[in-house]
Amino acid sequence: MTAKRSYRVSSSRLRRQAILRGRAIARNKAKLPKKIFVLSRTQAFDDVMSVCRRLVLNLTFIIASCAIFLMLFKAIMSPSIMIEPVPVPPTLLQRGYTPEVFAKRIASEIKRIDRLSKSVVPRQQIIGMFNQPDIQIPGQALSFQTLVKYTKELLKIPDSSVIIDVTEENGEYFAQISINQGPYDGTSVTASSMTSSDSKTFVGEVARATMRAVQPIILASYEVSIEEARCRQSQCDFEKALALYDEIIMQPPTHDDKWALLGTTYVLLMSKRYQEAIEVCQKVLKLDPKYGHAYNNWGLSLFELGRYDEAIEKYKLAAELNPKYDHPYNNWGRTLFELRRYDEAIEKYKLAAELNPNLNTTYNNWGNALYGLKRYGEAIEKYKYAAELNPNLDSTYNNLGLAYFEIGRYDEALASFDKAIQLNKKSHEAWISKSKIYFNLGHYKKASYAYEEAMKLRPDLRWVVKDSVELKMCIDRVMARDEYQAQRPNVLGDPIRAMLVIRKMWPNGSTLRISFMGGEHSVQKKVEHIAREWSKYSNIKFNFGTVPESEIRISFWPGASWSYIGTDALVVPQNKPTMNFGWLTTASPDQEYRKVVLHEFGHALGLDHEHQKPPLGIPWDKTIVYKYFGGPPNFWSKQQVDHMIFRKYDIDHINGIKFDPKSIMSFPIAKELLTSDSEVEWNSTLSDNDKNFIGSHLGYPFDKQ
Repeated sequence: MTAKRSYRVSSSRLRRQAILRGRAIARNKAKLPKKIFVLSRTQAFDDVMSVCRRLVLNLTFIIASCAIFLMLFKAIMSPSIMIEPVPVPPTLLQRGYTPEVFAKRIASEIKRIDRLSKSVVPRQQIIGMFNQPDIQIPGQALSFQTLVKYTKELLKIPDSSVIIDVTEENGEYFAQISINQGPYDGTSVTASSMTSSDSKTFVGEVARATMRAVQPIILASYEVSIEEARCRQSQCDFEKALALYDEIIMQPPTHDDKWALLGTTYVLLMSKRYQEAIEVCQKVLKLDPKYGHAYNNWGLSLFELGRYDEAIEKYKLAAELNPKYDHPYNNWGRTLFELRRYDEAIEKYKLAAELNPNLNTTYNNWGNALYGLKRYGEAIEKYKYAAELNPNLDSTYNNLGLAYFEIGRYDEALASFDKAIQLNKKSHEAWISKSKIYFNLGHYKKASYAYEEAMKLRPDLRWVVKDSVELKMCIDRVMARDEYQAQRPNVLGDPIRAMLVIRKMWPNGSTLRISFMGGEHSVQKKVEHIAREWSKYSNIKFNFGTVPESEIRISFWPGASWSYIGTDALVVPQNKPTMNFGWLTTASPDQEYRKVVLHEFGHALGLDHEHQKPPLGIPWDKTIVYKYFGGPPNFWSKQQVDHMIFRKYDIDHINGIKFDPKSIMSFPIAKELLTSDSEVEWNSTLSDNDKNFIGSHLGYPFDKQ
């Protein structure tokens, strides 16, 4: 019994212990995967970081190796001008010019000359013994510079070594410059200063002399750039550059001969010696028949000679030989622009911009083509971008101002012209444009000042500008009162004005087609209604409409009012107006409409001003008249006043000689312009003589029934 009872106890305990052990094992099993996961994630992160570190180190090593290799390759393959430290006299040492400092100043000046040069010649690197980068190769008795030197000697790529010896004699500095190795090995030149006190000028002379010895082609190109800038002030002289190019060509043949000849063509172009430039281009092409730059300059010469089709052929050849050269496309576009083929020109400018998106000239020319197409908004964007690329060219701002003017944005136009004048004090074009704007705005004193400033710069343009049809709104004003500015341009230089100019009359019974080029609809209807009054008294009819071609085209440009005389309108291109009403608006009174519309349509029928009839003896006070019309906004010379006011036309050229002060064609004449107390009023109706005369046998008579 006892043994049996003991067995039962042991069995129970064992069961409990088994249960407890099972539970412990279960708990341990539950915990075990989490610990393993945590350990695995940490290990993976460490592994990734280790890989990344190795990649970064390897990449850094590769990049550094490539950089060193490229630097080494560039140093080996680039010919260099090595400027040795310069022994200097005691006076220069006292001013802080140590041998190293003096050499550094010379190197700096040479780099400036090189930077300003526009030559396409391959450059030599300008460095000095005092500032050459050097890297010691670890564990080797070798440095970067010695490696470069040995490799160059092996490949026979010698550097030009410049040795300068400076002396002082009798208060003047002298420099003896010798070149060792390189293409100009053995060359020796001198430089001097007028006084030892001007050390800065002496450094510049030494630098120029050094360039003359080692890279004369670059120095010549630099001289061209300097003179080109002076050309804007009409002070350029390219003889120094030409002499340098000739000096290179006269020496034994070198690889620089082609570049020197090309530079010569450019100088000849700038000097307007176009036929000589063509001959030199042909010499260049004998040396290198596939040299696109020569064909480009040949095309430029032909362009300046007006041989546009031949010029285009040369630009085509230049582009074919060098497809990545943007200049032929730019010049090709300019030639197409001169031929008024604006759309084609734009395509060439697009190609030029793709090849060189940073050239101001391309976008400026592109804007000109858009301007020619009257796409003024797009032209403005091109001009603005051109100004961003090069903000120092007055021509860009001048063009921008003209585009703003065309769309009536006068404030922005004036700002652009002011910028052009700021950049170039001699920009007479900008002053003329400002005069035109001020006149249109009614600021006559400012217009007068701007015009006189332009004439100070270009007095030879005084007559030309005032007679210019393009500037008629600024300058052609022939009435006596500022508020009534009826005027007309001097058509084709014809000075004859008459009551009815015989050779400018329309065939009797004509129907004149009339179209409007802008203007409010209500203003157009008023003009049409008033103009038809002439048809009541003459055998001429008016057909107002929108026909593609018309004899009379009416614009509403702000400023003056004018009209071509009779059949003179037929010589005006269809895209330009033959009549303008400069101040008529929806707010203008009816009487103002009648004064201007009847007067200008009288001109359109062939009628001219009453005050110039042969027998008329108006008592002018000539001194006052010259002063009045010589001021703003006419700015007429004495000859022009005689021509416009005092001249009496030949009786053989006119119909009708009796003066009619009530005529619609009479100008208002203020008594201040006369020696008598009389004056002529501005009329707003057709006088009886107007009605009778225009329908008589001298004018446009009705057919007898």
